[in-house]
Amino acid sequence: MAHYSFPLRSGELMKKKPDIPMCSLEESIRQHIYLILITRFEENRFDTSYGCELWEYDFESLKALDDKKHYLENCVKTLLLKYEKRVSEPAVSISISEGPLVSHLKSENKVKRKIEVKVRGRVAQTNQAFNQNFVIFFSPVITEGFTVKT
Repeated sequence: MAHYSFPLRSGELMKKKPDIPMCSLEESIRQHIYLILITRFEENRFDTSYGCELWEYDFESLKALDDKKHYLENCVKTLLLKYEKRVSEPAVSISISEGPLVSHLKSENKVKRKIEVKVRGRVAQTNQAFNQNFVIFFSPVITEGFTVKT
């Protein structure tokens, strides 16, 4: 079964023959978890509790974030249990570090805080393993246009 892919182009829904990108169940779950992670609280006006607490610590020190790591893992797990029920038995681990990035948009290097969220569980519908890593660079946040410099 195919699922709608993010970002959904709502204008296509009004057409007689809409051209809406589709994706697999696993990709749909991955995209939704990513959306949860990059959404701030109160950003969704229909559900102000939708979003991730990581944003509350965007400018915290690396030490302060590391101290809150287990708390943040539990927060993300709670969000998955509430908003992404297609994943059963979710387990979340978070690692926080700093590292250099290379911009595809500019000719400069930057050092950013890297937060890696690992989500493990089972796809409820198929009972297949679900293992995904999500990387977000903070202070200020960056989700696109940068890659880890090796």
